[in-house]
Amino acid sequence: LAINFLGFSQLMAKNYMIYSMAQDIPMGDGLKPKKNYYVNIGLQQGVKIGTELKVYRLLNRTNPYSTDKNVTFTVEVGELKVVHAEEENSIAEVSKIKTDTSVFVEIPSLNIGDHVGVKTSN
Repeated sequence: LAINFLGFSQLMAKNYMIYSMAQDIPMGDGLKPKKNYYVNIGLQQGVKIGTELKVYRLLNRTNPYSTDKNVTFTVEVGELKVVHAEEENSIAEVSKIKTDTSVFVEIPSLNIGDHVGVKTSN
C-alpha cells in the first residue's frame, strides 16, 4: 500500500489536515476512550465511509551549515479510517499509529495540524 503522490501534491496545495479532535469521557469501565478526528477532506475529494487516510507531520528544522536554511521533512505518523463523511469534511478514528519509525517525532500521536492524504494501493 502506498500514498497517491499526485494526491499528496494536492494535499500540500489544499492543506487537507486534522483540524479538531473530540474524546469520550472515561467512565471508569476500563475501556479505552474513543477519539474522533475531524478532517477537512470529504465526499467532494472522493472520501467516503471506510476510506483510509495516511497522516503526515511536517518537521521543520534549520540547517546551520547551509546559511540557516529551513528544511521541511514529511514523516508519516499514522492512519485514520473515515467513519462519517460530508461534502467537504469527515470524521475519522485512528486505525494505526506508527511507532516503528526510526525518525524521532516529538509527540507520538496524531495531532491537530497533521496533514492527511488518501491511502491507495499499487
